[in-house]
Amino acid sequence: MNKEELHYEAISEKVREELEKWLWKNIMENARTEEHDEEYYIYEVMLQKIHFRCAMSDDEMRRAIKCSIDILEELKDIRNKGFDREKLIAAEKKAKERYEGKEDFDPIIPLCIYAEFETERLDEIKSELADIMGVGGAYYMLISNPSITNGIYVVFEQIIDRFNEFEWYASGAYFLLRCIMHMRCQEL
Repeated sequence: MNKEELHYEAISEKVREELEKWLWKNIMENARTEEHDEEYYIYEVMLQKIHFRCAMSDDEMRRAIKCSIDILEELKDIRNKGFDREKLIAAEKKAKERYEGKEDFDPIIPLCIYAEFETERLDEIKSELADIMGVGGAYYMLISNPSITNGIYVVFEQIIDRFNEFEWYASGAYFLLRCIMHMRCQEL
């Protein structure tokens, strides 16, 4: 079976629960630094080369963890419906050609690529994330939305043919969780 014929099954509830526990444990051990008040905790996070702090309640963290897995499941569904590596490469080429020689537009390229596979479900999840993280208006439009959109694209590009490899799947979920946390943060 070649990669174009791959079909990825949804994760089971048992695997989802195990992944949620793993994400919770990792973010607590690697990022939670202090209690901010009775409800919120401070997290210090590295996301690629970006070092930042954010405050989240346990409920917000649980919801963000759930959404990181929901995003992966939606990306898996997009892949199952035929948006394969070849189509992703074509979308990348189209976006790069559109802005060729315009370096100021480099940050827009991932957003253009994302638009090629965007679904209503991904939009719903991003809206839920805006609610969880308490962002909206111009801040969401100019900072939070492009940030999470870029993160979704980066994960999809890496995992598009590897949804059945748990290490890639778990790493993608952890990356997305940190992207979610970056939606409302203070960069250091």
